[in-house]
This record gives sequence, C-alpha cells and structure tokens, in this order.
Amino acid sequence: MKTMGVTSLDIVSPAAPLNDHEVRITAVHAWDIYENARRFDTLAQSLSDAVLVAGTSRRPGTHRSQPRYSPESFAHYAAGVTGADIAIVFGNEEHGLTTEQLRLCPVVIAIPTAPTFPSLNLSHAVQIITYALYVAQDRRRSRTAVNQQQLDHLMAVILQCFEQLGFFRAFDSRDTLRLFRDIFARAALSPREAERLQRIFHKIPFMKAKYVDAEHANE
Repeated sequence: MKTMGVTSLDIVSPAAPLNDHEVRITAVHAWDIYENARRFDTLAQSLSDAVLVAGTSRRPGTHRSQPRYSPESFAHYAAGVTGADIAIVFGNEEHGLTTEQLRLCPVVIAIPTAPTFPSLNLSHAVQIITYALYVAQDRRRSRTAVNQQQLDHLMAVILQCFEQLGFFRAFDSRDTLRLFRDIFARAALSPREAERLQRIFHKIPFMKAKYVDAEHANE
C-alpha cells in the first residue's frame, strides 16, 4: 500500500482480534499505517466521509446492480475526484464482502482472472488496485466532490419531496432512493451541484401546490 501512495487504513469490526506482533512482522515499513488505522464497528461509519466508494468482488450476484469496473477503468473514473477521500472496500480473505456490505458501495471493482482460478489473495488484490490508482494519479483533474454525509443530506431532501408528492404510494421508496443515491455517488457531485439539487427538490412540492391552486382559480 505505502509504495503506491496509500497511507490511510480503516479496519471495520474484524471477525477475530488482530495480532499486533504478526502484523508488525509482515508489515515491514508500513507498520505506521496499521498503527494509525481508524477502527470502526460498522462499514457505514467508516465510509461517512468518503466522496467515492468502491467495493471489491469477483461475484456478480443476482441482486447486485452496481456498475463493475476493472482496476484500470476505475482508476480512470476516479481520476476526476481530488481533494477528498476515495474509499476502496476489501472483504476478508475467506468470504470477501457480503451483499449487505456491497450495497453501501455504488460501484464494484473486479479484477479479471482466469475462470479456473478466479480468486486472488487479499494482499495481491490490494496491490493490483492501488497500483492502478497510483499510475492514474498523473491524469487527475481538480474536482472536489461531496462526501457521504453531504450526500445523505441531499437524499433526505429528496425523500421529503417525494413523500409530500405522495410518490411512494405508487413506487417503492427504498428502490427509488437507492437509484438516486447510486447515480449521484457515481457522478461525484460537487458541493455546488448538490446544493442546487437540494433547492430544486425542496421547491417542487410548493410549485405543484401553486399549479393546482391556479387550476382551481380558473375553474
């Protein structure tokens, strides 16, 4: 990780306690990354300040609709996001990420491998993906995107708008909000874009009410 410019690590609720002595032996010159790692009980807490979140998985899954990227294509996609955190989520060595964990990731990174041996060691997967991101650094453009907390605020405004319109009487709220959230997350909205969308969705119910009142006045 450190050789590829990655210097921050989050550890989320490991299944078993980590052995600091073993980590120190294998980490070599990257012990400080582990020592300074942030630790969280849930994945959602870890991702709250990230502007772009990608999960890693080799399994397409029947309920996984996220766009799938190779390490190189994701690095090119992420090249337009700077000035904030990009989170790459890796599962454990044995089972990888669960479906629930992948639902928190708007996009998925899959490393192409031979069908006869599709799985990679976790350390190898980390090295391949961080290498692709490192190579793409020279192509990065200056753009600051909203983080997950700011995106949550936008989604709350959209939820309130749709509820006032009675939209969820005909459509499922969870699927609808998931659709909007995934689109906005992949678009890496700037704070200004998110603010403008909030104002638009905030005004829609009032504009509908004024339109209905005008129609009644003309009857």
